Amino acid sequence: SAPLIATAQDAIKKAKELDTKGENKKLIDQANFSVAQYNSSLGVKEYQSGKYDVAYKAFDAYRQVFPDDTTAIYYTALAASNAGNTDPKYYPFAILNYKTLLTTKYSANAKVFKYLAILYVVNKDTANALKTLGEGIVKYPANSDLRELEIRIGLQAGKENEILGKIQAAITNDPKNKLLYYYEGLTYSRIADATDTKSAKTKDDATKTSL
Repeated sequence: SAPLIATAQDAIKKAKELDTKGENKKLIDQANFSVAQYNSSLGVKEYQSGKYDVAYKAFDAYRQVFPDDTTAIYYTALAASNAGNTDPKYYPFAILNYKTLLTTKYSANAKVFKYLAILYVVNKDTANALKTLGEGIVKYPANSDLRELEIRIGLQAGKENEILGKIQAAITNDPKNKLLYYYEGLTYSRIADATDTKSAKTKDDATKTSL
């Protein structure tokens, strides 16, 4: 049970502190491994049950024993992200673990760039979302998902002029993607509307100030 595992973790920590000469290192490592394996299994079980907060804590405990295990980092981030949908206090943990994952050679990091950007959007941080996607596109220039998400977020943020060049680059990368042509037309339309509105305002202001 969780209380027994917590007690075991405390005991292992204490044993490690007392083992100043490393005489019991092998036994301590074996105990650490057993507890970590339990936490990994618990994390999977609780995640499948929809208890994402408990799953996050279990995966995080496993990750602390095996900090270089990219799958553990990914599961920790994923559980924290899902837990954040109920309690936003978990979002920073998801962001931190996804950012950590991007410093590794994790095979699915193209998706991690996407997940991290979405988390930033959820947290109303458009600047970091676009920065993350820009970095992802540099590493994975052929990834259409990253390019499309960058365009959508840019348009939602009202950055039509900045995003136009990115749409054209995305079309070059994926010329058969009909959605990109829609975004291109929408962007030109918005730019034209903004220009017309600005022109009309200028004329209106000129009329008001004339004698």
